[in-house]
Amino acid sequence: MKDNPTAKIPAIPRPKSMPDANRPWQDAERESVMIALPAYMKLPMALMMYVP
Repeated sequence: MKDNPTAKIPAIPRPKSMPDANRPWQDAERESVMIALPAYMKLPMALMMYVP
């Protein structure tokens, strides 16, 4: 594209009092997800969660 159709849309400020939308998972949350995953998804998810 030559132009960005969203370039003129103003950003909506996020209130500072709101909690982080993408906070790090707690250990218990990671463990719950890994237990619930099918076997073929465990390696890809582990790589996404534990590799920086």
